[in-house]
Amino acid sequence: MNHSILGNRLIYWYFVILSAVVVSSCAHIAPYKEAVRLEETGQYYHSAKSALNSLNEKPDYDEAKTLLSRIAESAFSQREKDAQNFVDNNNYPPAIEIYRELQDFSSRCNLYGVGIPAASGLSQQIEEVSNAGAKKWYMSAEKKLQINDYEDAINSYKKSLELSSGYKDAREKIAQCHRSIAEQLLARKKWRDAAKRFEDAASYSQDDFLDKRSSANCYYTLGMKFYEKKKYRNAYSDLETCCSLDPDNRDAEELRDACLAKGTVRLAIFPIHNRTGTQPAGISVEDYLYDSIVAGVQNKCSPFLELIDRQNLDLILNEYGLAESGNFMDPNTVVKKGKIRGFDYILSGKITRLTSKESGLITKNKRNSCQVPVYVETRGKYGTVLKRVGERNATLRYEEIKEDNSIIISGSLQITDSSTGRSVLTKPFSAERKDSVNYAINGEWSYPKAAYIDDTDDLWKHMENDSLRNKFSANQNCTSLSDLTTEAIEKLKIQFVNQIIDKLDSIPDIPDPI
Repeated sequence: MNHSILGNRLIYWYFVILSAVVVSSCAHIAPYKEAVRLEETGQYYHSAKSALNSLNEKPDYDEAKTLLSRIAESAFSQREKDAQNFVDNNNYPPAIEIYRELQDFSSRCNLYGVGIPAASGLSQQIEEVSNAGAKKWYMSAEKKLQINDYEDAINSYKKSLELSSGYKDAREKIAQCHRSIAEQLLARKKWRDAAKRFEDAASYSQDDFLDKRSSANCYYTLGMKFYEKKKYRNAYSDLETCCSLDPDNRDAEELRDACLAKGTVRLAIFPIHNRTGTQPAGISVEDYLYDSIVAGVQNKCSPFLELIDRQNLDLILNEYGLAESGNFMDPNTVVKKGKIRGFDYILSGKITRLTSKESGLITKNKRNSCQVPVYVETRGKYGTVLKRVGERNATLRYEEIKEDNSIIISGSLQITDSSTGRSVLTKPFSAERKDSVNYAINGEWSYPKAAYIDDTDDLWKHMENDSLRNKFSANQNCTSLSDLTTEAIEKLKIQFVNQIIDKLDSIPDIPDPI
């Protein structure tokens, strides 16, 4: 390497390190200057905080200590007035935060030998302000309760408890307010809102049994009303909640079970028909998709949806004389035969497009060139130096590798009412997955010795081809066609399962009965 170049690099790094040392050694100056400026404008608290920041950088900085000693008590007093203003306006939480902030400020000042006598009473002051605030909110809540303003009373009792836990009966009075609101809602036949209020009461009451039972009764009423309207899933949901709140309610258990018996839907899932006849990567897409759908629905469905899979479907069709030689008939043929009591709906699907591509590894030997400077050694005043005399060719030989895999699966699904033969849902589905890699390996440089190259990084600087260089560190693992097929099937499964659940297994969004 050229000795003059090496010398310049050493000088450069010397100044970099020197600059860093200078900056580090002066880090305390800026906050000190800011502290002086703030003191001149009468902002003592902020000035003191800047002085502390300066001392954090340089603990033995006497100028900052002197300034802090001079203004610490004035700074404390100035900030304390802010807290008092909040107290005077009955805004206690921010006042308490300021007092806690002053505790921290006093502790930081003590670290540098600056004491603030007034800070010794802060803990007692915080307690007094908390108690005073809690008392005012509690008294306000009592007045609201006397005039049956239950919502405002609840909010005031809560604020009292946030400031002090001394008013132990505040929690029971919050429960009392929620009960009173619940009773008003019951009179208006707002059972669900009443149930939630009773649950709120239970969360504050020391003895939550009666409140939970009252809430359970509300849910039982809702369940019974939905049952009468033959909205069995809505009824089941509310009755289930009732049983969780009151496990001893046998009537709710019986009605819940009756909802399940009357509202269960049986879905026969027919095998997926692959019209393309192709099997990418040796995978039976239709079988894999079928098994995934069955498993997915079983994991996500409620007790109201019962699946009939291949084995049970075959038994039912045989019973009705609709299975031939162990093969399932077309679902359209099944519904034409009339209602089959074994199931309510039929799910069928067909794959109409199945396109895959698997390129394999495509390897090409390549080369790329660039011009690099060349030098000759000459004797100078202080020894041998390198003199640039021109440019010559440097060549990079390498292997470029490409791989490209992809798959597209599309078709449609249909849910048919087995009693009428009518389609209740027809949806197209599609999934595409692809991956590709393009990378380079076995890179070998050839260049003249006169270029005096110590590191191939120097050659890349002359090449000026970042895209090519990046290929040598690019990802070399292309997702296999088999894995892409599995991912596509998983994507299709989600589409199928969501459609089935939304259509056959969702709780109807309907108004509560009155």
